[in-house]
Amino acid sequence: MPSEWHDAFVRLIKERPALAPKILREVMGVDLQPDSPVRLAPEVLNDRPSADLITDNMILVGPEGSPVRAVIVEVQSDEKQSKRRQIPR
Repeated sequence: MPSEWHDAFVRLIKERPALAPKILREVMGVDLQPDSPVRLAPEVLNDRPSADLITDNMILVGPEGSPVRAVIVEVQSDEKQSKRRQIPR
């Protein structure tokens, strides 16, 4: 069950989606242009034939219709081995 801590981070990214690529650039060293357009996308993903995967947030970086990156934000408050396999999916 999500906690207030989890929900606060999800809401922070939802209200300021540009934070996700900024964190990727500045903290993780991912090569993303700082002036690329950023927008929220639906949180439901699918890797057929499995069930839908629902993320905390999904952000598209780049022009409308041809994004250069999709950033999936999944807030985790602790390290669980079961989550380590699910996150890369």
